[in-house]
Amino acid sequence: MDRLERIGEPEGYERVEVQVERIDSSPLESTAALVYLKQEASIPSNAARSGPFPEYTLEHAARFHWLGAA
Repeated sequence: MDRLERIGEPEGYERVEVQVERIDSSPLESTAALVYLKQEASIPSNAARSGPFPEYTLEHAARFHWLGAA
């Protein structure tokens, strides 16, 4: 994922660890997850955007197309 999200590159993303809660269990369960964030200033104003999503689904994943490996 780090290579895909270009961690450490000028236009890449930043990897951040967050805590997420599973709300469909009792008691609530919490676990750590890694998320990739991009600074708003580094996103071109004409870039196509979607989201944020309350849930990332298989339909979202199906629209992803890798433009090539570095």
